[in-house]
Amino acid sequence: MSAAPGRSQASSHRSPQGGGIPVNALKLGAISLLLLVAGCGGNDSSRTTVAQPRVDQRASTPVGDAAPGAPATDASVTERRLLDAAALNTAELQAAEGSGAPRGLSAKAAAVVLPVYRFFNTQTSAHFYTLSTTERDQVRNTLPVFSYEGPAFSAAPSAEAGLSPVHRFFNVQTGVHFYTISEDEKTLVQSALPQFHYEGVAYHASQVAGAGLFPLYRFYLANKGFHFYTASAAEAAQVRATLPQYRDEGVGYYVPGAASGTPAPQVTLTAASTSVAHGSATTLTWSATNATDCSAAGGWSGTQPVAGSGSTGVLTASSSFTLICSGPGGSGSQSVAVGVTGTGAVTGLNYPSNQSYSDDLRFKFTGANLLDPYPATYIWRVNLRHQNGYYTTFFWGPDGPFTAQAYYGAHPYPDGGGSNTTTHKWEVSIEGTDVVTDLNSHPTAVNYGAWHTQALVVRRVNTDEIEASFYWNLPDTTQVIRHTTQYADYANTFGSRPYAGKALSFGDAPWSIGNERLSGVLRGIQIYANVLTLPEILNEAAAPLSTGAGAANIWYLNLNPTPTDISDQSGQGHHPAWAGAARPSLWVGP
Repeated sequence: MSAAPGRSQASSHRSPQGGGIPVNALKLGAISLLLLVAGCGGNDSSRTTVAQPRVDQRASTPVGDAAPGAPATDASVTERRLLDAAALNTAELQAAEGSGAPRGLSAKAAAVVLPVYRFFNTQTSAHFYTLSTTERDQVRNTLPVFSYEGPAFSAAPSAEAGLSPVHRFFNVQTGVHFYTISEDEKTLVQSALPQFHYEGVAYHASQVAGAGLFPLYRFYLANKGFHFYTASAAEAAQVRATLPQYRDEGVGYYVPGAASGTPAPQVTLTAASTSVAHGSATTLTWSATNATDCSAAGGWSGTQPVAGSGSTGVLTASSSFTLICSGPGGSGSQSVAVGVTGTGAVTGLNYPSNQSYSDDLRFKFTGANLLDPYPATYIWRVNLRHQNGYYTTFFWGPDGPFTAQAYYGAHPYPDGGGSNTTTHKWEVSIEGTDVVTDLNSHPTAVNYGAWHTQALVVRRVNTDEIEASFYWNLPDTTQVIRHTTQYADYANTFGSRPYAGKALSFGDAPWSIGNERLSGVLRGIQIYANVLTLPEILNEAAAPLSTGAGAANIWYLNLNPTPTDISDQSGQGHHPAWAGAARPSLWVGP
């Protein structure tokens, strides 16, 4: 929806669309919204909550042609009742005009005015409106079928002199919301149209015109049974001129606009450096005036405070960062481009084979700088040389003698065990158990001399069990080895911070230095302090920090480690240390 005259308009706003929508698509839209949207009841938008799934609740005393306890499904009956309802709204606004009610925004000076946000439902071709930033963010983050169109107009979250509640209904047949300021229309809809589920007060507006107030126009699309609302006179005129299927129902109510004297937000966004080397980061700093909330787009995402600073995270490609802020006077945005120079050397750590020499070549995290054992997600790339016996990619566990308790790892395992064994299978090693069987019966024989992108997800599944899932040949997520282990004393087995005597070790086993080496190249290391979903893992493997969950939970990142640089490049400061003076050699890719 376009904003009220004189306000800035979001470029993604679109007018209502005609054409038929399949019934199944309408049902899908209804189901999605039933799981999400809530009544914006009460007088404080910050307390608006997301509704729980609900069933179709029927009115107890329907009137007219509908059978008792049944919704008014007959299209002609519904149409007649909605026509009557619209007439009631018009009549009530006309009565308010002659009642001597306070006119103009200045007469309602005590009112706090906030933006109402608009979404376009790509399944139903309808629009959804909410004053709640919590609900706005929930829709944006969980329902991709809703295209965010930004602030549409303004309204008050609470009742003040001269302002009336705007009621919100959800039509369980169409999956679309209906809004009215008329108490008479509300009563008729509740009694005669039980398919409209009442969700409470959406916001507050005026029943009468006045200085600083603008009409919100209301249209009805009969063949789909839903309404469209706009505070833009130009958009309303466009609908009248080009979409005759939309019945013009006149003014729904009056909303505040920028002409009330409230300035639009002014946004400032800068980068400490607009050109960085591949694999580096820079700091973004921003502020906004006349704004109540801000959200990020482009190279970053999520809700942001109206002023702050933060790292971009590691950049491997040029990105544009945008901040969009909204307030009573509309919305404003600012973008900054950060270029990435160079392609970045592809490097890795080249570990020698077993028993080549006895020096400790591990790098490890210990003490207060050790990742919690769960929940955790590990992603890495490995290319192995053939060797006899055991391998180690990494272990979370004892930083010393093997105890067969409180540890896990994922790497090749010699068939049947033994240091002289020549063939291997991928395995999850956990609590003295070596699991080499794929969950979907894929053969798990190790393919030497080939690159593998792999991931290990470790999570607690109940009070005394831990589950480890090893995806050993991504992006094929069906190739997975999984094992669940039960602990008699779960909490004390792993211990608690600072995890005395424990380490997250890469490249060799702490309890058998020189005898269980990686024997190959390790690179592309990404560690997250949470469980990521499979789509998130695949996206993060392709582009680190590209998902909201990845950016929020990154714990360590070094895509191109070298013997002289194993530092944490995620910005989280979790730097490992070499266990001794020896180092693996440098591998440089093509």
